Order: sequence, then structure tokens, then C-alpha cells
Amino acid sequence: MEVVAALTILVFVTISILAVYDRCMTAAADLTLKMQAFEVARENMENLLAQSSVELKVENGQSELYPDILWQMSVESFYEPLTSRTWLQATCTANYLDTSGNEQTIELKHWLTELSQEDILKMADQNEPNMPQTNEPNATNPVEPNALK
Repeated sequence: MEVVAALTILVFVTISILAVYDRCMTAAADLTLKMQAFEVARENMENLLAQSSVELKVENGQSELYPDILWQMSVESFYEPLTSRTWLQATCTANYLDTSGNEQTIELKHWLTELSQEDILKMADQNEPNMPQTNEPNATNPVEPNALK
């Protein structure tokens, strides 16, 4: 009887240890994927910031070093209403599936520079044929150059 009780306790302790070990291994695998995704996003941001000039663009692809990680790099203008200024912003993201199969995203953003009135007018001239029509349901409002002070 004592032997059966001791074996039962030993089985419960062993199962508990294995469950904790499994959770630790899952957490370590998720952390490794997260670090790899951060490395991809950081490397893309460093490459973007090292360029002498940038243009409005969106690029995406798959990491050569970590094939399970998809990345996107974009440079876009945005209007900051608090100071009434238009800025260029770089965004680098890296997406991966965690051990549960859920998509996770690492996103890095950096405000590159404030756009001058001349830059805004150049952008408006270049994008004029591609501007959305105001009757489109998802049309974005273009930045008004006269709104800047």
C-alpha cells in the first residue's frame, strides 16, 4: 500500500515537472521568434535610416535569414494636427506565427523629417493623378498645403 502511494506521488510530481518544462520550452521558442522578428524590423529600420534620401514607398518580403518571418517597410507622409505640420514617417514591421499559431507583429516607427511647404506641393503634383475621388467610400483626405503655418 505504501509503495502504491509513493508511486502515485512520484507520477504526479513527474507530470507536474514535465508540464512546467513544456511551458518553459514554449515560452523560449516564442521569445526566440520574437527576438528574430525584432532583429529583422530593426535591421530594415537601420538600412532605411542610413540612406541619404528616401521616397514614399512600401516594400515587403520574406526574411532571408529567418524564412518564417515576413517583413514590411514603408515611408509615408502624415499630418500631425497638434502642431499643424506634415512629417515623413518610416514604419518597419515583422510578422511571425507564434507556437500557438497566432500571428504576432513587431512594429518600429520613426519620424524622419518635417516636410517643407515646397516638398508638400511636389508630392501633391506627383500624386494628383492617383488621388482618390471624394465619392469613394474609403477615400483619404489629402493634406491641405495651406493648412501648414
